[in-house]
Amino acid sequence: MCYQCATSSSSNDCITDWGGLVNTSRGLAKHYAKNCTDTRKTFDRCVIESAEVGGKFILYNRDCHDGLNFTKIFEDPKFVNLPPNNESTCGQVNNYLVCYRFCKTDFCNGPQAPPLIVKNCTGDEENWETCGAKGVYSNSGFQLMGIISLLFIIIVLS
Repeated sequence: MCYQCATSSSSNDCITDWGGLVNTSRGLAKHYAKNCTDTRKTFDRCVIESAEVGGKFILYNRDCHDGLNFTKIFEDPKFVNLPPNNESTCGQVNNYLVCYRFCKTDFCNGPQAPPLIVKNCTGDEENWETCGAKGVYSNSGFQLMGIISLLFIIIVLS
């Protein structure tokens, strides 16, 4: 699975919508998702393709790729069979500065979601940094009742 979107504007969601892209990688949205091998069996990697001419941005593309076939206008032997190591390779082709970045893991051609850490915090953990300090924000029902009682007293006395 790869991110798939393209734009000719540097302020387009394809470049700026990191939240939407991450939600896609987590399965919460499908807007940017593309199953590469369903599209073409030879698509075995993800790509970010970018191009500019005269210092002006003209293309940004996240998609699937086979590492062999390129848009004719951006075709150059230096791009064929680049390793899918998530490193950019750029070159001057037909007056365009063209860059390709290939990678081979799901949604590697865009932002990566931070790992989900599920921790059962009961309020008496030694690792209070990850669960929160005991007190007002604790999971303890007794402390919550105390806060509610205190708020009730403040409201009644006001």
